[in-house]
Amino acid sequence: MLRLSYMALDRRLSQAGAHVSRVSAALLLLSAASVRAQPAPSDAPALQDAVREAPLDALLRAHTDALGRPCDFKQLASQGELRFAACGAAGLWTVRVRDNVEATLLSMQDLGGAVTGFFSAEGRVWVKISSERAQPLESPQLQPGAAGMAVSAAPSPSEPAASPPARRAGVLRRAPEPVPAARGRALGSEDEDVTVELEDAALPVGTRIAFASPARDERAPIVGQVVSSRAGRARVAIGTNEYVSSGSLAMATSAPVTASLIAPPRAAGYWELGLVARPFLVLDDLGFGAVLDAQVGYRMHAPFHFRAALAPLAFATARSGATLPFAAVLSAAYDARLFEAGLGIGAQSVNDPGFGLDRGSGTTIAQYLRIGAVDGLQLELETYVVLFHSRFEFSTLRVRAQVPLGTRTWLHAAGGGGNLSIATGEVGLRVLTSGNGGAGSLFLTSLVGWAGVLRGCNALVLDGSCREISYAGPMLGVGAELRR
Repeated sequence: MLRLSYMALDRRLSQAGAHVSRVSAALLLLSAASVRAQPAPSDAPALQDAVREAPLDALLRAHTDALGRPCDFKQLASQGELRFAACGAAGLWTVRVRDNVEATLLSMQDLGGAVTGFFSAEGRVWVKISSERAQPLESPQLQPGAAGMAVSAAPSPSEPAASPPARRAGVLRRAPEPVPAARGRALGSEDEDVTVELEDAALPVGTRIAFASPARDERAPIVGQVVSSRAGRARVAIGTNEYVSSGSLAMATSAPVTASLIAPPRAAGYWELGLVARPFLVLDDLGFGAVLDAQVGYRMHAPFHFRAALAPLAFATARSGATLPFAAVLSAAYDARLFEAGLGIGAQSVNDPGFGLDRGSGTTIAQYLRIGAVDGLQLELETYVVLFHSRFEFSTLRVRAQVPLGTRTWLHAAGGGGNLSIATGEVGLRVLTSGNGGAGSLFLTSLVGWAGVLRGCNALVLDGSCREISYAGPMLGVGAELRR
């Protein structure tokens, strides 16, 4: 009779297109009968119905699992000082309670489904795990093209609707590999590796580890991957600009790695000092010159970025003379992870004035735009407009693109020019040589390209022409950026 009820229940669920694998009422009845027939040994955990000591209750409320989920408490099993909490989607939590005063979290286990409770059978305590599966709706009455038919039944508000599994050549996706039961604490980090002290044996290389603060934290946990392991220790690789503080809880997880080459997190709370030097040869007049960029700035934890820059400063000398154009600005910008926009004000030289005007200097208004992450895929645009002799004139456009080639290497390409009379075009490599993108990091850049400086004229010569002097040639450059 019980078996028939169970088969009827299974048939009804299959007709709905989804089967929920739970411990059935029939199994519970059989288990209860088995327990009556064979009493559980005295050392088996005893079942308690939602009875929690004060320290245990406080601990369950204060913690989240590696994915940031709190304990959705269902039932408790105990054995001596040990408490086993069924925490729903957050898994099975094991806690030690001493003298009803001190509670210590021992482990959080992801059992592949929602842990809903316990029952006794065959002298043991069993964990009830709720999971779901889905299969395509197949029926002789289903007409071709009916895949878009409306479904009136809504998922239960207490449980999220399961996404249909992917199909390839008519085969359902395989179930995920089991996650090793592992727990530990972060001891410290070096560049993009975190050392973890484990409570268990060594972990296989490639195991994913989630890091989360022991207290509740609204930020999503960082998930890295084990690159080496031995008994009691493991090194876990994380992404650029990801930071794990010492003492953070570390747990094995099936969640995807959070590192990103294209859009790593925004690093903040550091000063940045930068210098780029681009020496070049003057080919037409046997001389040399250089184009320099120098800046100091601060990226706040709030989404703001302040900067003072001498960008650019150039000099060139040859047989025809020398020139020294420059631009200097102070700017403030709204600085988000994938977007930055700001304004600045400063001064610049005017090396190529209009006819009849002497070379001099004017007030500069700078506009800045970044699309993309600072240490990921990005495009930067910077323009200068100069107020010179009571007139606004376009001065300079500078464009920079960056493409990640690896976890610590980027392709750099930039160029610009305008009435500031400084022109550059360059490509190069930007490399993170130390640190992980935040404070304490050092970036080095190598460049190759072309650079030039123009000195305009402001008067006609005897033949009626205006003679401009150009200093230009091939360039090799180097740059450094230090974050403190």
